[in-house]
Amino acid sequence: MALGPLTELAALLRHDPDACAGIASIVAMTGVVAGDSQQDGIGEWNAAADPDALADVLDGPVPVTVVPHEVAPLGPPEGKRAPVVGAIGTLTTFPTPRFWDLAAAGYLTSPGSGTTTAGTWTVNLTDDLGRLTWAGAGDDLVVTSLDPDALDAAYAEIFVPE
Repeated sequence: MALGPLTELAALLRHDPDACAGIASIVAMTGVVAGDSQQDGIGEWNAAADPDALADVLDGPVPVTVVPHEVAPLGPPEGKRAPVVGAIGTLTTFPTPRFWDLAAAGYLTSPGSGTTTAGTWTVNLTDDLGRLTWAGAGDDLVVTSLDPDALDAAYAEIFVPE
């Protein structure tokens, strides 16, 4: 599970590809496909921090599932309402915070909570850094939607108060 730029994974692929043989797949919280860019010239921050690394990982031998920022459900999930963690992220200045890390981890543990599109993906390296474009058949996946209720059920199991 990668929750930030893919710099270290790309370095491993470049310098010791045999070490990747033990990695079955990568789920990465990165990129944007159909959603709005996060800022002019920045499709998505994690990908824009090192777009070449994202491109290298997508071109590498390990299957990748990308959870782009636009699929994270809006607002605080009810399944996270437990002591300590229940208020994290809810007391922000944003009216509808996205719990992107949590959504990506939820998808990893409950893949039935989302739908995907398989393919080969290119990464914009110039003017909308981190925007992904479908380029043809392939085995990498991009999550195209997440079911907030299914994610919420997964969160409730994890964050249940004892």
